[in-house]
Amino acid sequence: MVDDNSFCLALYEQFLINNGFEDFLLFDNGMDCLQQFHLLPDIVLLDHDMSGINGIELLKEIKAIHDDVYVIMISGQKNPEARINALRHGVYAFIAKDEQDLRALEQTLMLIVEKKLTNR
Repeated sequence: MVDDNSFCLALYEQFLINNGFEDFLLFDNGMDCLQQFHLLPDIVLLDHDMSGINGIELLKEIKAIHDDVYVIMISGQKNPEARINALRHGVYAFIAKDEQDLRALEQTLMLIVEKKLTNR
């Protein structure tokens, strides 16, 4: 999970724990995430608007390293172009940070887990 907002990072961390995810790392910036990307994660939860390297630039870097990773972008960005741009660069899902984001994240993660189990 990569988000430069500490509140959001803590919220999503608790969400992952509550949903049985145990093996995950948290980063408050994209560069730290990239430095650990040799671990080749299955899923990356990624904020769109971050200081330093933004979500789209990080998405491009991630996909260049490991194209098969599922990237879920979670963003407060309301501009439809942000969603289109993220999808164009290979994001699996784009979830708006709103009152429904945890539900949408849960559904998206369940779909990914089902796909990964089916493809074994």
